Amino acid sequence: MHAALLVTILVTIFAAIGANASLKRTDVEIIGLFTKFVKTHQKTYSSSDFTRKLAVFRANVLAADDINAKTKHPWAGVTSYFDLTPSEFQRSRLAEMPIADFLTRASKLSDFSEKSLKSLGVTPFKGLNAETVAAALRELAPLKSPFPLPEPASTSRITTNSTKLAVTPGKSTLISSRRTLATSPFLGSPSSAVRSSLIELAAEAAAAAASTLTPQQIAALELGLPAAYDGRANPGFDLLGRPRDQGQCGSCWAFAAINAIEAKYAKVNAAPAVPLSEKALVDCSGTYFGRRLNCVFGLTSTALSFSSRLAPDGGVFTAASYPYPAPHQAITVDDCTMNGVGRVRHGQVTNYEWLPRHDSAIKRAVFDHGSVSVVMNGAGLQAYDNNIVGGVDNIFTAEACETRSWFVPFSYPTHVMNIVGWGTHPVTGMDYWIVRNSWGTNFGYSAGLHHPGRRGYVYMERNGRSACHVHLFSYAVTGV
Repeated sequence: MHAALLVTILVTIFAAIGANASLKRTDVEIIGLFTKFVKTHQKTYSSSDFTRKLAVFRANVLAADDINAKTKHPWAGVTSYFDLTPSEFQRSRLAEMPIADFLTRASKLSDFSEKSLKSLGVTPFKGLNAETVAAALRELAPLKSPFPLPEPASTSRITTNSTKLAVTPGKSTLISSRRTLATSPFLGSPSSAVRSSLIELAAEAAAAAASTLTPQQIAALELGLPAAYDGRANPGFDLLGRPRDQGQCGSCWAFAAINAIEAKYAKVNAAPAVPLSEKALVDCSGTYFGRRLNCVFGLTSTALSFSSRLAPDGGVFTAASYPYPAPHQAITVDDCTMNGVGRVRHGQVTNYEWLPRHDSAIKRAVFDHGSVSVVMNGAGLQAYDNNIVGGVDNIFTAEACETRSWFVPFSYPTHVMNIVGWGTHPVTGMDYWIVRNSWGTNFGYSAGLHHPGRRGYVYMERNGRSACHVHLFSYAVTGV
């Protein structure tokens, strides 16, 4: 299409959409951005879809501008996902985390002993203990879950350590007894198997829980750790490999599990790990309380548990023998073919741990084992742009994922990634995590100014209070 004609058409479309004269960006500027966007990311649209994609792009750009104007630490930019509405993005890239279901079941146990918690079907869990679960309950209780809440029981009783709590609906300071929560905007109505309740019982029991780590334990974890660490810059060999792409499938939980296993192997052998198969975990990890793990529902602990059960028979399959589809290909959950022709097993997981809810525990595990899997609210990542200006990285702040916005319609864990390092911003002084995503090397950048090693990663605020909920469910592979 001739450039002059294209501009004329686009201006006409914007006029039809309705331009707001008070907006900082003009229609001509947005047209320029869209033209660059289409060329940079090699986008092609049908004539019938072109108008809608342009309108979506415009709305996303203006929303990103609004976010950046209201924060001290701008982080939003034009990304490869800007032709998707937030709902479309969430459906294609995020996953339903069965965390609410897990915590609800935990809240109904007669006690928080390790034996009782193992009955939740997430073994083995060396780090599974009353304090860890109760602290997780405390953090999730006030959040707006994507899942509907059934009515709580009239009166319940729970034991946590030696403290017994009688809970009466309506008395909780953390969550209303009759709080009605909206169905997830991207998942539709969840099945009855994952309808979950974060009731006063969980909130009250969690509020009484003791701190997970003592000052002495924290000091021991910090001993010998550097002020900054970057697993991508590991001397001698490539510890992590290039970020891979989960494609149009919410299989982040499988990618996070595989990265944790590969990094541990690389650490132990002082050599690059053999790439392992995410697709095998998607197909074969099984179910969580009757619901199959797949492209819209997953739990990293279940994937690691499955991997550990494979250890006696040789371990997880290699990526070459059980390949994941290319990002542009359709991704389906297939029948598990563990004994198919040419299947090669390599990744033997003998132990993994649910880490204490503290920055120091995550740092120690990253330093010792190479990679830590964490859950977070990933909705805002649609607009995250790690745009380097003079070598300075943008930080995805707690505000970015916890404050409701155009890109963040809810505050709830929907994504799993891997922490592989930490540092402090040279300009703002903000502490951050270096987090590996599973959306390929195009994630996190909008121009060719980025250092290749930074592509595919997000720099996320590290503030000691579980920014973006990264403390909730963090796992490290500690034995291979």
